[in-house]
Amino acid sequence: LRQELGEIEARIKTYVQDIRQKVDQEISKLKRRLDKVNSILADIRFGRISQVKIELTFLPQYDNLKRLEGDTLSLLDFGNQTTLQEFVQELVKNIFKRGRVDLNEDQIADYRTYIDLSWSITDLDGESRQKGFSGGETLGINLAICLGLLFHWGGEAGQAHARGLLIMALDEAERLDEQAVYTVRELLDRTGSQLMVALPRTIEVPDTICHMLTPLEQGVTHVSVYHKG
Repeated sequence: LRQELGEIEARIKTYVQDIRQKVDQEISKLKRRLDKVNSILADIRFGRISQVKIELTFLPQYDNLKRLEGDTLSLLDFGNQTTLQEFVQELVKNIFKRGRVDLNEDQIADYRTYIDLSWSITDLDGESRQKGFSGGETLGINLAICLGLLFHWGGEAGQAHARGLLIMALDEAERLDEQAVYTVRELLDRTGSQLMVALPRTIEVPDTICHMLTPLEQGVTHVSVYHKG
């Protein structure tokens, strides 16, 4: 009996160590990818935004997981019995001293349980900003991160040379004014991408080729092209 219980205890310790190792491996892989995406974002500027960066921070439960020892979770004392569900619940209590305790076994081993991703935005004055963005800047921040991810994935697939073929389409963009569209255009110009915007009116954006589609009574659409330079 002592030998059997000792083997069970050893398996529990191994289980905890495997979770720590799996979480660390996945986080290390994510950090390497974020470094590559951030290196792409470092060259993207628009409006009054000088830098967009994705930051990774560790949540308190990550430290608790790192400090976790198999002996702390010794649930198989002589004369007592436990189930796997009870063991998982005890594991959650040790990792989450406070907060949610409704995690299942898969979530305990998921690296996303232990980290948080956030944006770091810096303006032209070197100040960190979290709010007060214009419509174009707000859209630009989202687009910048999307482009950073797309270029990273394209680079991994050996398609980094195809950047200029990328077209960003904004449909029903009636709420965007000239400055917002210009800011987005500036962002895409820096990345060698093209912009297509569907608007019910013309806007004054320098060096832009516009296609105007006008519905006619005959049931056809008249297309006119003009260049504003």
